[in-house]
Amino acid sequence: MQQESDLIMSLPLIMALIVAIAMAIYLFKFVATSGTVVSEGLRGVVYKDGKFDREVGPGRHWISPRSTLRTVNVNETAITVSSQEVLSQDRLALRMSAVAIVRVTDARKALETSSEGYYTAIYRTLQLALRDIAAAATLEELLDQRGKLDEQLSALAKAGCEQQGCDLIRADVRDLMMPAEIRRIATDAARAKLEAAASLERARGEQAARMDPAELQA
Repeated sequence: MQQESDLIMSLPLIMALIVAIAMAIYLFKFVATSGTVVSEGLRGVVYKDGKFDREVGPGRHWISPRSTLRTVNVNETAITVSSQEVLSQDRLALRMSAVAIVRVTDARKALETSSEGYYTAIYRTLQLALRDIAAAATLEELLDQRGKLDEQLSALAKAGCEQQGCDLIRADVRDLMMPAEIRRIATDAARAKLEAAASLERARGEQAARMDPAELQA
């Protein structure tokens, strides 16, 4: 009888212990599965009360209710500048396009430097670089130096990329196109130059044919 009485009295304690264990298991699972996950290829920046707190890498992170997490892609990213009209030094219109490969090296700077985002800011940097390249040379010089334009673009865009927390891996001028009218003028000029050279060569031949052999040997 005493044993039954003791068992009845200990039931609330046993139930409380079971509830405590269940709650501990639940809390453990909640902590293990809660939080924010930063995936591979991303970098996270945590802001607490609107101020920079810390950077976090891939993995699960507990973010307090007072904090926010912003992520940025740190893989290589291609930024393509579509064809745009620019003016050469001799005021001739042409169209140029470019592509740049960049990688974020400073996540905080990439998120905070420009309100429009690092991608758009670098896009504008590349646009301005193309205009500067075109304005620094005549159309003929641009065509003759086609192979060196990539180096010029990289040199002009590198500093702008670094300001956005990015490393410029490479930058290439993809297209250098002239409007149909400019192409026609350039073709006519090249044809006239060839015809002039051919006429000069014919004139020299005719003059040599009229000279005496003795004059040719002199």
